[in-house]
Amino acid sequence: MEIIKDLENKIKFLTLNMIKSRKQLEEHKSGNIKLSYIAQASAEDSIDKNSQLLLKYQKKLQYLQAQDLKKLAEQEKIKKETLENNYFQYQIPRLKRDKTKSKKTIEEAIIIRNSLPNDLKLEDEDLFQLSHKSQELHLILHLGLNRRLTTIREEFKQMTEKHIDTDNKDLILFNYRIPIIVLQLSVLLNNIKENIKDEKLKDFKGFPKFQDWWIDQLWSSHQAYMCFFKWKRIILGLCISDEQKKAFEFIFKNWLYLKKILNSKQNIAYGYNRAFDILIEKYTNLKEEFVLSNMHSLKTIIESLTQKEDFTTVSSSHTINTPYMQFKLNKQLEKENNKK
Repeated sequence: MEIIKDLENKIKFLTLNMIKSRKQLEEHKSGNIKLSYIAQASAEDSIDKNSQLLLKYQKKLQYLQAQDLKKLAEQEKIKKETLENNYFQYQIPRLKRDKTKSKKTIEEAIIIRNSLPNDLKLEDEDLFQLSHKSQELHLILHLGLNRRLTTIREEFKQMTEKHIDTDNKDLILFNYRIPIIVLQLSVLLNNIKENIKDEKLKDFKGFPKFQDWWIDQLWSSHQAYMCFFKWKRIILGLCISDEQKKAFEFIFKNWLYLKKILNSKQNIAYGYNRAFDILIEKYTNLKEEFVLSNMHSLKTIIESLTQKEDFTTVSSSHTINTPYMQFKLNKQLEKENNKK
């Protein structure tokens, strides 16, 4: 039962906190560490409060364990189903009353809601997110995308459930954002393919492969930054319309942000990072480069280019025009104009 499992987790959490606080006070008393008066008082207060909560949860757990668990589980199931039915029954009136969203966003969310089949239900925030993203990306949103998002979300959930524990439970926040990024990139990929076919251009061979070390060393290595920028420019070159370019810029920022956070957590987020990469590859064929010769080749090209550059000064003669270099150039020009 969920309620029993929840109580057991709370008891475990409180017990660990109390052990930690008691250990601090014991080490302070023995002279191994020195706690400030405030830190000592805080530890004592924590033990007192946690003791009361622990007793409360233990009594509640004992009471539940003494009951007819089968009957309680049935009652819990009925209660959950009733709440869920009420939630979706009054969803449209609730969407209309939302004061935090624009009128256009609400209208599009209701259109999406009305187009859904009876067996497909999305929560309020899912509907608003789909509505909002469709406006930002300038890409057509239809029933097929709703179904695909649900499929992607279920696949992601199945791949990551076993990787969640008390040490990384904050990763659950990504359960919503990652499937949307996968869907957005998938839609953009199909949009690019269709445009290339309509314009009768060269066959589209897919997105170029990326290298994960670029993300890890993005701000510590100029080679990583320049390789990443070159890769991004190649994809932007595949985008024919302004809408596609805007969409990719938006998707790229969100994809990079999520990858950067997951990479920084290292082994703790390994399961999430792997699931993210698997879904991205499955729905967009965007893969990580593992061929060492290819990885070294691009790095060598970038290193060769940077050897010809003088990074101690900024001028319009720079051959590598990156956003960072352009920023420095604009700042210098602004400074010179202010002197005049």
